[in-house]
Amino acid sequence: MPKEIEENPGELLGLAGRLWTQALAARLADLGLAPGHAPVLRRLRGRDGLTQAELCVLVGVEQPTMANTLKRMVRAGLVRRATDPADRRRTFLRLSSRARGLLDGLDLALRDMEQTAFRDFPEGDRRELTRLLAALCDNLRADLAEDVLVLLDVVPEDEPFEDASAGPPASDS
Repeated sequence: MPKEIEENPGELLGLAGRLWTQALAARLADLGLAPGHAPVLRRLRGRDGLTQAELCVLVGVEQPTMANTLKRMVRAGLVRRATDPADRRRTFLRLSSRARGLLDGLDLALRDMEQTAFRDFPEGDRRELTRLLAALCDNLRADLAEDVLVLLDVVPEDEPFEDASAGPPASDS
């Protein structure tokens, strides 16, 4: 692995996330599930009848991402939509019987992922990593909730902006 990546925790987190997703995808393929389905299925198992907005918060994704994930899950017969009789604008999401039949396989795949990824970790290190990652997520959520500070003073004011799509700069002659 390049030294630049080894020394950058953000890049390592991103790489670990991508590798985790790829390895989980391989484990879920036989079930007809995708990695993005796992958090939705797990949240609905515990609280069937959530709204899309509630799932966004619980899973930690933006509304458009959740909308696309749910559209695919409905098409795959994993999730059913049910209109709230008290408010026709509100829709509840429920696990289908097909999805309920896949939950044990999903649990097995997730346990296998954790055992594989953490096989060389002492239990205390695994717990500490989990604690640190949860704290990291809390810090980043708090940062996103604040107005982002852009450090404009690091950009020199005397350098004109060059738009690469505009072609070469005009000559002064």
